[in-house]
Amino acid sequence: MPNDSLFKAQKATKPKIETIITEWPDGDMKKNALDFVAWLRANKMSPTWVSANSWKSSYKGTGICRIKLLYSEREDDKNKKYTWFIATGMSDRAKHDSFLEREGLLVHIRDHPWFCNCTLNGMPQNCGSRQDITILGKTIKAVCGHYYPWYFCDPDAATIEGIKKLIEAERKERGAK
Repeated sequence: MPNDSLFKAQKATKPKIETIITEWPDGDMKKNALDFVAWLRANKMSPTWVSANSWKSSYKGTGICRIKLLYSEREDDKNKKYTWFIATGMSDRAKHDSFLEREGLLVHIRDHPWFCNCTLNGMPQNCGSRQDITILGKTIKAVCGHYYPWYFCDPDAATIEGIKKLIEAERKERGAK
């Protein structure tokens, strides 16, 4: 189903994120995603549908994270490559950089970057957001500039625990009790 058709179908139903995740093959990625969504719901930041396979969680009326579920279609379902990311919305980037490093999250961002994949009719486009970045001495080319540095692609369980701490720190920053 092309993205335009997917968007139209999901716009009509605004599916819960768990509905889409449960269609994934079993494994750690599925478990991690479901666990993270359950944590968001338990902490009153329930994800709401915003676009094709994309959900946003808010705190105090402002987005705190976005989750996107993706797959690249191949010849058959066995060859689909499933992936997902969590982008976090923080009020003070410089302040949270030290938090990311302290929690070991910069290593995950460095080792699992989200490359800019803007396309038009299947052809790569330069949307203007691509940038080269250096994290912990490693230069990564063509990273999506819209979300760096808080863009966690295919986070494992340990990284998700760090993301939860980052979100909690942001909630405190926004005046949570």
